[in-house]
Amino acid sequence: MKIAVIRGGGNKDHMVSIETGKTMLDHLRSRGEHNVIDLYINKDGAWHNEGMPTTPGIALRHVDLGFNAMHGEGAEDGNFQIIFEGLGVPLTGSGKMAAALSMNKELTKNVLRQAGVRVPSHIRVEHHEDPREVAMQAFKKLGGWYILKPIVGSSSRGVNFAKGHREVPYVLEAVRWESGLTPIIVEEYVRGREVKIGVVDNFRGQKHYALLPIEVEKGHGRDGNVHSPEAWGDVHHGCHNFTNEEKREAERVAILVHKTLGLEDYSMTDMIMTPRGPVVIEVNPFPPIADRSMFSESLLQIGSSLPEFLDHLIRQNN
Repeated sequence: MKIAVIRGGGNKDHMVSIETGKTMLDHLRSRGEHNVIDLYINKDGAWHNEGMPTTPGIALRHVDLGFNAMHGEGAEDGNFQIIFEGLGVPLTGSGKMAAALSMNKELTKNVLRQAGVRVPSHIRVEHHEDPREVAMQAFKKLGGWYILKPIVGSSSRGVNFAKGHREVPYVLEAVRWESGLTPIIVEEYVRGREVKIGVVDNFRGQKHYALLPIEVEKGHGRDGNVHSPEAWGDVHHGCHNFTNEEKREAERVAILVHKTLGLEDYSMTDMIMTPRGPVVIEVNPFPPIADRSMFSESLLQIGSSLPEFLDHLIRQNN
């Protein structure tokens, strides 16, 4: 079987993609069962096959399965999936529609809310709105502390925290500087324990298998970018910190999110555990997959491993 691992890309998640792709390549090649090629996309969008310049049409010729190691804009928004769909090459991960939906945080929140999933209340801010008026509107509608993030973006990229409405104008300008004319969401800050939980399709006899939850304790100096995934200094705590009821509810919500958004193969959902139950704050249809990633930790907690998971993806898409 000829397998292509596609990594790189021209966005801010380039290095995250490089690491995910390296992990996939190392594990897939170590088995010696398949012909595995490395397709690298540089920051200018040019494709390379084992270091040699190429095009998608040529590089993917005779490829039986593409392993999607891409992250970020242009890779998680459905455009990357369209390339493979047009060439008739199967690609791991969610399809173009689910990927595009998940990249739009406001649409994601609206769809999940209609499905009965608790999400933070928010206001939408256009690029022309006055930051001081936004701050007062947030204070009146949302309370005292806030999360600000671009309405479109991958997972937790560009997420910032404001302690009180007086900080909102300054944080808003910082988010605008990074995201350009993209509308911004200002949402209520939900207090509680942050949890990440993965879901894998058709795994261990279940159509949607929820991995065990991992609690994330933010590292030193993380007051600004509070939900940036896989950050240095974070401390991860396993499922032993949760009651059986909390674990069951987190797993139920993660599966509901996965199904509601039409995600495929695997995903990871970030939520805040509150006394009233989980509140979903982010959804990642393409979580980083590296030996020390939270997704890898989740697999180890259930007695699985990245090699077993990658083999499962091959069977799932064959």
